[in-house]
Amino acid sequence: DKFILDADGELKEKEIDETEEIKEKTPSYILTMELLNEGKKIKDIADLIIGDSPPELRTGKWDGNDILFATISDVKDCKYLSTTNLSLNKSATKYLKIIPANTLLVSIAGTIGKPVILTKDMAISQSFIALTNLNNVYLEYLYNLFNTFYQNNILLRYSTKTFQPNLSLTTFKEIELKIPSLSEQENSLKAIDYLNKLIFIYEKSLNQQQTMKAKLLFNVFEQN
Repeated sequence: DKFILDADGELKEKEIDETEEIKEKTPSYILTMELLNEGKKIKDIADLIIGDSPPELRTGKWDGNDILFATISDVKDCKYLSTTNLSLNKSATKYLKIIPANTLLVSIAGTIGKPVILTKDMAISQSFIALTNLNNVYLEYLYNLFNTFYQNNILLRYSTKTFQPNLSLTTFKEIELKIPSLSEQENSLKAIDYLNKLIFIYEKSLNQQQTMKAKLLFNVFEQN
C-alpha cells in the first residue's frame, strides 16, 4: 500500500500526510480516543435538536432585535454564548428552534465539533445540534468532553468528506461516549478546574516576564 501508479503509469511512492500521522500518535489523541465507544450513545444521554433558519435569511427581511440567532461565526473562541452577531424579529419565530439557556451546542457544519454553552435563550442555525434534557451527565462535564474531542479533531472523523464538512444528526446521535458516574464526573471537573487555575497562573507569570523583557529591551535601546 506504499506505492501507486502515477498518470504516466510509473510506480511511485504514495505521499503520506505526515501531520495527520504524527497527530494520531500523540498521547493527547490516543487518550481522547479512549473516551469513545464506551457504550452510551449520545441519543441516550440527551434529547437532540438540530437548528434551522428562516427562508431568505440573507436578504435582511427577518432582521430585528427580538430573537438572538446563533451562527457558526459566533462561537469561534468562546465557551459561553450570550450575544450573537445577528438578531431577528418576531415574525421569524415560526421558522426557528428556540433553545433555552444552559444548553450545550455542538457545531456540525464547516467547523465540526465546537461546543458552546448558551447563557441566554436563543435560536440556532442548522450549523448546530443542541443537547437538552441531559440524563445522568453534568453540563460542564459534557462540555469538557466535547471540547477535548474538538481540540483533537475527533468528530471530524465522522463527518462527510466534502468541501464543507458536515456531521449528520443520524451519525451524531449514534456516537458512543464514556460517561462515568456523577461522583466520578464531579472529581473530573475538580481536576479540570485545578488544572485551569495552574494554567492561568503560568500564563500570568509568562506575560509578566514578557512585559519585563520588553521594558528591559526598551531601556537598552533608549540608552543607545
